[in-house]
Amino acid sequence: MSNYQRKNKFHKNACYKGIELAAKNAPYVSCYLNSIDKVINYTSELYSRVFAVTFVLRYPRRYRQNPMYNDIGGFFRSFKAKHDAELDRRNKRGVRVHRNRGVHYLWCRECNEAINDHFHVMVFLNKDNFQRVGKIETPRENYDRKSVYQMLVEAWAQVLNISVYDAHRAVHIPRNPYYYLEQNSRSYREQFCNLFQRASYMAKYQTKNISSDRRSFGYSQRRREHLSVFN
Repeated sequence: MSNYQRKNKFHKNACYKGIELAAKNAPYVSCYLNSIDKVINYTSELYSRVFAVTFVLRYPRRYRQNPMYNDIGGFFRSFKAKHDAELDRRNKRGVRVHRNRGVHYLWCRECNEAINDHFHVMVFLNKDNFQRVGKIETPRENYDRKSVYQMLVEAWAQVLNISVYDAHRAVHIPRNPYYYLEQNSRSYREQFCNLFQRASYMAKYQTKNISSDRRSFGYSQRRREHLSVFN
């Protein structure tokens, strides 16, 4: 038994708190599932309407990642700064901006046969400020309003010190990438379950680089938005 297995309990059941999980991804790391549940719940409490988007961050081909630098932490810092700057621009133009504007997130690091790892990420935003990802295209330099996708690409480009064109190719938006969670909706429970099922992928034990000293899972905290992680 590895140190990772001794430190973490595994969830092998087909359900988590009544929510069906994909059997093909089992076993799941129990503490990861608990953290996903916590983030979705506290985000729903902060925002009466939540917009969640999932995506994958990859490194460009032939890019050599520096194991001494926390790329995913740098990405979130950059994205949050761009997110806040965009809302400030809207406010100056007289566009209504909801005062509760934080950024919350989940992420996991995965490895395969490629040289570099990649990250699965889910970001939670206030739906009163953002309702869609935006066009999946290379960001332009001159525009009055930035989409979520543009900010994601620019943040990844800034962290890796690459062009937005290369970052555009490295940020992957999958099918059905976004979810809504609305407290006052009659379908709230269904929305919650669908969102949790999608996010639960990050809690699977498979493809985690357990022999690495680098962290494999993380999430934002409610009161202090710093990166909390498990190895």
